Order: sequence, then C-alpha cells, then structure tokens
Amino acid sequence: MLDAKFLAVASVMAACVVVGIGVYGGQDASGNAITLTSTEGVKWSHENGDICMRGEDFLSRTFADGNIFVQSLIGGKMYSYQLTDTDALYRDTANGPPSDLSYEAVTDNSWIAELEGVKTECTVEDITNGGLSPDQWTVVVDANNNPTEISSTEGEDAWSLKITGVSSCADTAIEPCNPNGARQRRLEEKMEQRRLFDLTKMQADLSHTNWCGAGTDNVNTACPGSTDGGWMRAVTDSKYDLRADHCCRRHDHAAKHGSALGGVAAKLGCDIDRDLARCSGNSGVQACFGDWGLANAWGCFDSGSYGCWNYVKGNKWWKPSYWRYGNYCSGEFTKYGPWRYNGIQTTYGYKVKTPSYQDENNPFVSTKNTNGRDDKGACPGDLW
Repeated sequence: MLDAKFLAVASVMAACVVVGIGVYGGQDASGNAITLTSTEGVKWSHENGDICMRGEDFLSRTFADGNIFVQSLIGGKMYSYQLTDTDALYRDTANGPPSDLSYEAVTDNSWIAELEGVKTECTVEDITNGGLSPDQWTVVVDANNNPTEISSTEGEDAWSLKITGVSSCADTAIEPCNPNGARQRRLEEKMEQRRLFDLTKMQADLSHTNWCGAGTDNVNTACPGSTDGGWMRAVTDSKYDLRADHCCRRHDHAAKHGSALGGVAAKLGCDIDRDLARCSGNSGVQACFGDWGLANAWGCFDSGSYGCWNYVKGNKWWKPSYWRYGNYCSGEFTKYGPWRYNGIQTTYGYKVKTPSYQDENNPFVSTKNTNGRDDKGACPGDLW
C-alpha cells in the first residue's frame, strides 16, 4: 500500500523524474515526510562540495584549504586521494599581486597548469556491501520543492548538509587512484626543470645575510651579526640585514620539511614559511616566501581534519551498516597559492638548536662552541 504522504508529493516526484533526478526520504514545505525514487546519476552539490551517485558507486568531493579531497567508491573499493583546486588558484591569481607587492617573485600563474589532475596521498580500502543508502536520508525541500538539506540520524551519528544544487552527473567519471604516485614524481621532475634557473638566480640575489637561501649549514654558519670564525658579512656588507638573518636562522631549523624541486629548495610547514614572511620585509625573503613569492608555486605542508563520508560497519544480526558525513578524515596536504597562509591548522614549529664545536670530526673533544653560539647552540637574539 502506498503511503498517503508519498501520494501527496507525487507531483514533486514527477518533476524530478522529468529532469532525471530522484530524491530519497524527504519533507515537503509543510514538514510532511516524503519518499522519492532514485538518485541514479544525480549530483548533490552541498556546502562543502558535492557527491555523485551511480548504482553502488559514488564520487564525493570536499573542497577545503585549496584542495579537493576525493572519495571514489568503485566496485566495493574506496579510493581516497587529493587534488589541487586549480580553478580556485586561477581565480586567486588572475589579477596578479597587489601593486604594493609588485617586487615579489611570482607575477604569472602558468605554473598552475602543472598541478591540474595530479592525484596525491592515494589510499585504497575495501568496503563490503558499502554502497550509500540514501533511503536513510531525510531531505528537506523549500516551497518550490527544491532540496535544501539532507540529513540522517541513522545509527549513533546525526549529520546534515545544506544543499546548494541538484544536477545530473551521468557523464562524470568516477576514477580510482594509483597508490604508487608515479604521476606525482613526474610532476616534481617537470616543476624542477621549469624553476631551477629562477630559484638559483633568486638565491644569488637574496642574501645580504648568512642564513637566507637553501643549503645553509645549521651547525657551522655564524650567528647573525657575528664575525667569529671569519664570518665577516656583518662588517663588510653595507646592506647586511641582521633582522632577516635572525628570521632565516629560525626558518632553517624547521621541524617539518621535505624536498622540493629535486632538493634545490625545501617545502616546509606552512606555519614556518608564514613566520618567515611575517618576520622580515627583506626583498629577498619576500621574493621567495612572501604571500605572492616563488614558494607559493611549490607550496607548504599543513595537516588537519576535513569533511568526508565515513562507513560504519554494523552487525548483520542487530545493527545495520550506515554512512555518515563529517570531519572524520584527517591527514597532511600541500597548500599552494597566495592564500596558503590563511587558516593554518597545524603548528609544526622548530627543531632544537645544534651546538657547533671546534673539532667537527669529533665533537666530544671540546665543549667550546664556535661562531658565536653558547653551549646549547643558541645565538644571541634567537627568535625561538
């Protein structure tokens, strides 16, 4: 027997069928519960991204921190990976840097094309009998019968999403990813070839410090302002920048770092690059690590939680399995572009300082530090 409330919204269902869109479990404008027929080939756009359903498979995208966190359920396997939101990067860089930042290094956005479609952080897991069950959803519609919210109280976890649009995704590809990450390695090689010359030239022009620039020896480089051990830049360079030297010394002790451009540059924690960019107005520092500097093209690390679909496996005898949406996923990701310092979630901080000894081959021969450090490796005026 058909439910009377279902019959009351038959016209809504008919309208959805005409455009190829069906909706499960909802409420009409008066708050009456409704049940519609199919979500096959339907994309639900919501406040955090969208989801496309096709049979037992689905493709979910969550947009956050300049990245797209993707989940592809294909034949009982969940492929989770990250893409760079290149559309957002093109929008953010379309007009170039503000006029007062014209001295910073990156003034075009051609590098963004190298990030398009590159899948990173790929993981694969088995999901047994795990297709989404929209019949567990409640769908709220407005006075014109347009869906405005989906939610569920199935299991122990209530969730809801504001719906911003419903459309067809019949032609959308639901793609897996490769855990070996071969494409990412090719990307690094390509980016290295394009930027190696620019970076080398920038480092040559950067200086007027001892600590700024890649490859600094953290153990034996003189303290900022020191002439100990024959380090004479503080005396001989009329443009020597003591503040920038201190800022770069701290930056070089990053607790989170990885290789970029084949080892010519370093990708660090976003909090660490931001600290340097906010610490000194030195044109060399800003040309590399300013908001619009060269480093916005190789990015920085951040880590935190983001929205995703999470499968809760039940017990076949008494508890059904169900899906929930929320900040159930977390991990590390790379942020690119001029807004990469906004909304940083993780503070990686800095490593402990390293003493410098007279005998580099046998540091236990002497406890006397050189190059201006104290016994714990600290320099006068250190920023951490």
